[in-house]
Amino acid sequence: MLSSDTLSNYVSTPLSDAEIAAVEEACGRALPTDVRSWLETVGYPQNVCYRLPENADLFVTIQRSMPSNTFAFATDDDLDAVFAVGPRNTVLKFTYGQEQPVDTGTTFWDYVNNNLAEPFGDIELAWHTQLSFSTDREDEVIALLSRAFSLTEFEGWAYVDTSPANVITHHNNCNSPRGSTFVSRQTYHGWATPICYFNYKIPLDDIRSLKATFRHFDGESVGFKLIDYGILPFDLDSDG
Repeated sequence: MLSSDTLSNYVSTPLSDAEIAAVEEACGRALPTDVRSWLETVGYPQNVCYRLPENADLFVTIQRSMPSNTFAFATDDDLDAVFAVGPRNTVLKFTYGQEQPVDTGTTFWDYVNNNLAEPFGDIELAWHTQLSFSTDREDEVIALLSRAFSLTEFEGWAYVDTSPANVITHHNNCNSPRGSTFVSRQTYHGWATPICYFNYKIPLDDIRSLKATFRHFDGESVGFKLIDYGILPFDLDSDG
């Protein structure tokens, strides 16, 4: 476990019992006790250990090549490896190209404590996101975003530029409670539909309510995808 003193240096957004059950169902296997405890106390988004998945979809993805009696919880691109909790509750290291995993003799919490992120200190933080919609139902996207983020006074799509790869970008300028902003639309002759996207920095107090909003977007058949840039300084332009 992580001590309360350690957790006080980070942002935690614990999952509800229903959210944890949804992760377990999506992964198609039982959550080890330590991983369940992680989701109950830290959850996601989080800035405690960046190597752990930041959403249920990534948990599902890393289970696909794992034996059924394991639960993968982290990937390490530098080591070209996946780490999983094994049958005896120890951490197994699966390295690409090797047939058998290595029993590291450590626990899930050992892994987390050995890979803690550097705390930001007293800097104001926010959850940096991009909301992407692959759809030609652009009016519905604008309506969804308007209701969710109190966007008003849309000016209509205005041409911005064409990339060297012939991706054409338009912006629809508008107002928000924080000031001027815009929704982007990109089109390309090889895409089935345009892609609309909106960059948004979510104050930490609003995370839980907006996670519920994003689940609503998932059910609207507008090709919604949440791109998670992580818990970062509020003023950092990470979502260009």
